[in-house]
Amino acid sequence: MKPSHLFVVGRPRSGTSLIVRLFDSHPDFLTINSETVFYAQAGATRQFQDPDQRFYHLVGRPYDHEKKRPMAFDLEVVPDRNWQRHKFYDDLLAFHPHPARCESRLREAAFAGPGAAMQCVFSLYQEAFPGDREAQYLVEKTPEHERYIDQIREDLPGAIFLHMIRDPFDVIASRSKGSKQRNYLWEALLWRQSVEIFVRNKKEFPDSHFAIRFEDLVGDSQTVMQKLADILGVEFTKNLLVPTDHRGATTWQSNTHRADIPLNGAIDERFIFRSVEEDLSPAALETIGSWLGRAYSACGFERHRDHMRHVPRFASSEGTIVRLVSAYLTKILIDDFRYFRSAVKVI
Repeated sequence: MKPSHLFVVGRPRSGTSLIVRLFDSHPDFLTINSETVFYAQAGATRQFQDPDQRFYHLVGRPYDHEKKRPMAFDLEVVPDRNWQRHKFYDDLLAFHPHPARCESRLREAAFAGPGAAMQCVFSLYQEAFPGDREAQYLVEKTPEHERYIDQIREDLPGAIFLHMIRDPFDVIASRSKGSKQRNYLWEALLWRQSVEIFVRNKKEFPDSHFAIRFEDLVGDSQTVMQKLADILGVEFTKNLLVPTDHRGATTWQSNTHRADIPLNGAIDERFIFRSVEEDLSPAALETIGSWLGRAYSACGFERHRDHMRHVPRFASSEGTIVRLVSAYLTKILIDDFRYFRSAVKVI
């Protein structure tokens, strides 16, 4: 039986990495344990006519090694100077019996579009891990791919999408930890948009879109993973409760950005919630709460209700632009009625 494609999407820091690592050692799931960004970066990749540049942008990204941060994706790259391989490609080179074949086939896929590239990578992973050729699901996780669901569905008919949803205050606090400044209004709207994407697709394609709250997954992982196994038609085993990497070869500690969860290979309930008051200023909390709208309670979140406001507050110095913002606010209120009049259906 041909395996189905399962895409894990949602806002970054919402547990997308964790859920994929929980699938990792289960025999019914063959997972790509890192982001491919194939669909999110297809436009930037397509603009290059040089075969080397297309290949480099497919399997890696421009990277400033001195400042240790990604650079503009459409920048031309030189492997030894300003380029970093994606982890999925590193894994293929490490585990595939014929690394040269990986490069050759991915060079061809770079000109064939994101759908063909995804199929190519899954095929190479099946060759790298021959014991998992009978897996029912091929799993990929790129949070930004939630904005390309229509194209993914067109390229890969029958694809299933698993949407991760986490308390937005905790998401934004996690993304803002450290010195990096963020536009908190924009962050709140992106979280709303992510939930809207799920609700819209769930209504139209109820059998291929499912949502999990991060807090439920961490708080009662066995119940959540049992429900998910039943939905996907796979046998529930203890493999679904321990996050691993490389098909169970190693225990997964955390994502690369911050030692958050899991702790020593086990999901630790102490890390469900962030102390958002320590990571975000009162002004940031007020801005976030002003723009979340009805989506916050519709997703079952109440913890930061004290920070919620019904109407965004504008400074008088903003002048005539307030009218434009007010028009957008009206749209948001309409969207609230349209998308969130009933509770979000989570697993």
